[in-house]
Amino acid sequence: MLKKLLWIGLAMLMLAAAFGAGAYGTRVYLERENAKSDRQEESSIVERLSAEIAELATYNEMPLEADKLPLSVEVLSKKVDRIRSDVDKLSDGQIKKESLQLSLEKIKSEYEAKVTEAEEVKRQQDEQRELEATKQAEALKEAEEKRKLAERELEEAKKREQEYKSQVKETERTMETEKKESGKSKEDEPFFKLPKLFTKGQAKDKAEEWYEKEHPNASDSRVTSRVFDKETDDKGAFWKVRGEAKEGRRGRVKTVFEVKVYDDGQIVSID
Repeated sequence: MLKKLLWIGLAMLMLAAAFGAGAYGTRVYLERENAKSDRQEESSIVERLSAEIAELATYNEMPLEADKLPLSVEVLSKKVDRIRSDVDKLSDGQIKKESLQLSLEKIKSEYEAKVTEAEEVKRQQDEQRELEATKQAEALKEAEEKRKLAERELEEAKKREQEYKSQVKETERTMETEKKESGKSKEDEPFFKLPKLFTKGQAKDKAEEWYEKEHPNASDSRVTSRVFDKETDDKGAFWKVRGEAKEGRRGRVKTVFEVKVYDDGQIVSID
């Protein structure tokens, strides 16, 4: 009877030990499975975060223009903060955790730098366009002022010409009246030297002839002159002629002269 009880007790101890070992094994198994599941889930999270970070990195590969940004710095910062929050939740043993954190910081800093550079380029371009627009406006204003000045000068020239023609006609009428009053024939009429309108070429020739008459000893000199735009003074309209006389064909300048050739043929030296 005693032996039987001992055997029963031993069997119960063995059964209890087996049960305890089984429970421990089950717990270890479950823990391993849970850890494996956690690792798989975390690995999936790492893959997702890596893909999101890679998508953000593409913005730094694009050529950026300040007024055509794919997204603002503020929006990118919010995306980085959200992803960083998920990265921070990864276990400290996750080998990619630190790498993902560094990638996020690099992407953010590079994007901010590229946006700053694009804004600076745009600012310089805007300044250049504004400068060019200002120059163009000034050039147009100057051209308009020159056009108005040319119109005024043309009107004044026409007015002077009309006044001169009126004076000529008045002189002709006066001569005709005097002729009729005197009762003299055409052959007996005194010679009246009427004003004559000179061209530039005629004024040039007149000035050179005048110089040769004024300097009879300059026969061995070559006289050349230049005619400037027509002007007027209290004596009337005139061409201003500046000339010079050289000794021989290639000689040094002997004399420089400047004269006014009036439309009535009068020549006045300009001192």
